[in-house]
Formats: sequence, structure tokens, C-alpha cells
Amino acid sequence: MSVLRRVFLFGIFASFICIGRGEAAVPQLLVNGDFTQGSTGWGPFFEGAYVVDINSPNEADKQNWCPSPTGGYKRYLLFKGWYENGQPAIGTYPGAGQTVLISSANLSTHGRFLTVSFNAKFDLDYKADKTVIILKHGYYDTPTAEVMLEKDFTEEISANLGKFHTYKAVYLRPSNKPLGGVGLIFQCYNFQCSQSSPRAVVLDKITLSQQQASEVGPQLSVKILGLDQANNSTYDLASPLTGKSTYYALKIENHGGENLNLSSITLNGTGLSLSGATPTTLAPGATQTCSIIASPSTSGLMSGILRIQSNDKELSDRDYTINLSTKAVDLNDDFTTGSPETLGWAIESNNVESSSSTTVTGGSLVMNVNASTYPWSYQISKTFASPGTLNTGALSILAQLKASGIYSGGTQNKVEVRLESLNGSKEFATGSLQLGQWIDETTALSTPGVLSYFSPDGKNDRVVVLLPEGGNFTEVGGSLAST
Repeated sequence: MSVLRRVFLFGIFASFICIGRGEAAVPQLLVNGDFTQGSTGWGPFFEGAYVVDINSPNEADKQNWCPSPTGGYKRYLLFKGWYENGQPAIGTYPGAGQTVLISSANLSTHGRFLTVSFNAKFDLDYKADKTVIILKHGYYDTPTAEVMLEKDFTEEISANLGKFHTYKAVYLRPSNKPLGGVGLIFQCYNFQCSQSSPRAVVLDKITLSQQQASEVGPQLSVKILGLDQANNSTYDLASPLTGKSTYYALKIENHGGENLNLSSITLNGTGLSLSGATPTTLAPGATQTCSIIASPSTSGLMSGILRIQSNDKELSDRDYTINLSTKAVDLNDDFTTGSPETLGWAIESNNVESSSSTTVTGGSLVMNVNASTYPWSYQISKTFASPGTLNTGALSILAQLKASGIYSGGTQNKVEVRLESLNGSKEFATGSLQLGQWIDETTALSTPGVLSYFSPDGKNDRVVVLLPEGGNFTEVGGSLAST
């Protein structure tokens, strides 16, 4: 399966820098699912999870993990994924559980179709073996109670790191199952705390509801790389590499209460195809996992239409289409032809003059930057989907760089060169490999742009490649196994 990557080259203080649809409201079965009453209704939280009141003076340091309330009192369930006093602040299996008693009258009136949803934010560096919702026939804290549903949200979480997102699971309770308790558990398995970076989890609301299966009917849900795709939407695939076959995870789910009949699944488009997508019948809560494959022979724009035909209850969704687009790129660039845009490089800048520009000239990618406001930055990057997991032991990053326009009083130009791993939404870097060395170049809290700002203060600021002023190109990088 593809892994999103970005080659990112960045510099500063130099003038050459290389770089579901709406559904009717249904009753909430859980007590205090939004945690506004603290732990009321919940069994003891597992391994250090606790309710945080962000308006409490004692919880001021938690503000970064919880959004400010729109008005007055607000509480969240918090998993502290960092160290306190040299020890992990939470256990490795944190979570929460609650049991709901369902009577025969309740079952007759409201139905056997159960929907679980939770609204949560997982920190950018969140790591756990799996993160699950579990439904049991019986009490949640009875080890022998039969597990009727366990859904792992790992893929969907990785696509939505760093922001609040609503996660959902469904289950049609068989008619021969006994009445009584339904136990619900939310839990992280092998949750990994960090000494160097936070890994918080914040839950805003957990909901358990029930409906008659016939009211909901079959409901088609489609995800690409863990991201929900609406009918008639457009999705931009991360750029595939020319000469390679790149796989993008496609998940087709039935979020409804009756069988979903997939009568046809097709993908029309040059260089795009499907693997593992076949007409079938999905029971409530069932999933078909398949792949979109991009196999470009040359660089340039690619597009296609994914069409899924089904018996979705909503007539408008029975012919479900997603417009796909992407831009194939080459992994190696010699800059003999083309432009930054046609070669797949994107430019980002901050506090630079409008006269700044990037061109492909004479076999080089040339960035001319004019800036007088500090701190300023100018960067160029290429995002692509690697055709599978990269073997860093066999990977090489090579570039030839030169720079001119050093800051007055400086001795060398400083350039950042990174290979980043991105989450499914391409919004955040989840890891990086960097070329160069750590440098201490600034003094914290000093005024940007004055000489003292560029004086070391004993703390490393970033990893850079050091380049002389002007002159010839310098080759940087090499095999990552030896650098």
C-alpha cells in the first residue's frame, strides 16, 4: 500500500535556497456520553484516563489539547500521552466502559440496529497498536461476556491526526441474542507515551444509539486512505511515481441496517485501475477492502471516475461517483526541461517580497529570494506516494546545492533538506529524515532581525546543510544507511 512522502528542501537567511450523510436524530443510550457530568455513568476509567475540566485553573496546561468551549462549562475525556516526573502519565491500555440495559419493550420500540460514534482528536504523534470500539453481549467489565463487535480505527485515525473527527461503527444485533446488557468499551492497545513529544487523545463525545434496521436500510460508505468520500465528490490522490505501480487503500462499507448489494464497481481513467473490488453483498457493518492502482508511464495529469452502483436506501446514492485526479511525477529531477510546477514542485513562503521567484534555468532549480522581514522562509517541496514502504537501509538522497546572499556577519549559508512521511490527508508530517547537522543559531525571545537574534544560546534550533558563499555546487546526501 502506498505511503505518502514529501521531499522537502528549505532554507532561511539565504537568497538561494533549494528546497455521511445527514441522518435523523436517534436517542442516546449512554449516560453522560459527553462527559459534562465527569465520570457519572461510566465505570472506573482504565489506566489513567480521566475527565478534564478546561475551565478549571488547575487544568490550564491542558488547554492545548482541548478546544475552548463556545460558552461556559466544558469537559473532555483526556489520555495524557507524555511523561510526568520521569514516568509515563498513563498506562498502556487506557480507555472507558459503560453498560446499557435494554428491555424487551425498548428493543421492540427502537430496534436491533446499533450505531456507535465518538468525536476525538488524536495528537500528530499518536502511536498505539490499535484503537477500538468494542460491543459486548452483557456487562462491559465481564471478561466472559461475548464480544459482538470490535472495530479498529487505526487507518482512519492516521488520516485525521491533529484534528477532531467523528468515527463510526454499526452492528445489527441478531434476534436470537438475549435481552439485557450491552457493554461498550473504547480502548487504546499498547498506547505509547513519549518523553520528547506529546501524544494526547481527547474524546469529546461517545454515542450509542439504536434504530429499526428497516428505517436505516442499506447505507454505502466509501473511504480512500481512511478519509470519507461523499457522493459526487473529488479526491486528489498523492502523486504517483512514473514507471511504478502505486496502491491507494479503498474501503467500501455498509453503515446501514440491511444488506448492501454492490452490483457494479468500476474505475474509468487512463493509467488507473482497481484491485480486489468485486460485486458482492455486504452485511450491516461489513467492509470490502480493495485498492486503486496508479501506473503512469509518463509524468503529467491523470484523472478517472470511480463509480459504485448499489441498493443504497437513498436513491441519490445508488449511483455513487467519486472524481479522482492526480499528477504523476518523476522521482529524479535534473532540471534540464520544464518548470517547477510541471515537475511537481510546490512553493511556500512567508515574509518575502513579491519579486521572489523560482525557475528552472540551465539545468538547475533556481530560487531568487528577496526578504527584509524576520523571520522569513522560502521553501519548495515535492509530495508523492511511495510505491510501498521505503527501505531506508537501501535509500539514498542526493542533491547538488549552492547558495549566495549570506546574511551580514554570517559565515555559511544554511539549507534544510528533509524526507517527510505524511498522514493520509497530506496535512501533517508524521516523521522525517534530515540531512546535515544540528546548529544553534538564534537566541530565544530576542528581536528577529537584529544581530543578537543570530547569536547562539546553547540550544540546538534545527538540522541544516552548511554551504559556502557562492562558488561551485556542493554534493550533499548519500546512502541513509551510512549517513
